[in-house]
Amino acid sequence: MTTATEHFAPGLVNHTAPEPLRTGTEAVAGLVSMLRTAFPDARTEIEDMTGAGDVVVMRNWYAGTHLGPFLGNAPTQRPFRFRQMHWMRFGADGRVTDHWGVRDDVSHLQQLGLIG
Repeated sequence: MTTATEHFAPGLVNHTAPEPLRTGTEAVAGLVSMLRTAFPDARTEIEDMTGAGDVVVMRNWYAGTHLGPFLGNAPTQRPFRFRQMHWMRFGADGRVTDHWGVRDDVSHLQQLGLIG
């Protein structure tokens, strides 16, 4: 099993994460832990990935089942699948230094039954 420090630079900035989970490898590890707890069967289905210079862009689906607490909500046991896009900048050592993500959060929350 890999750790956040293998893939992410110590000063990583995740520009679209919630403030407490925005900077550093501990923040990434916390975000991953929260998502794995809420969606232990989650998977990323990559559709496209391309890179230029020090930036890689990925278009994907994120899918799974709501089996643990998420954003203060009890598990709904409901499946979900929604689109995401990720932009990642890599440093000279090959680790991610910056991340920007675009997620269809409305679709995700609707599929979980958390919003109408």
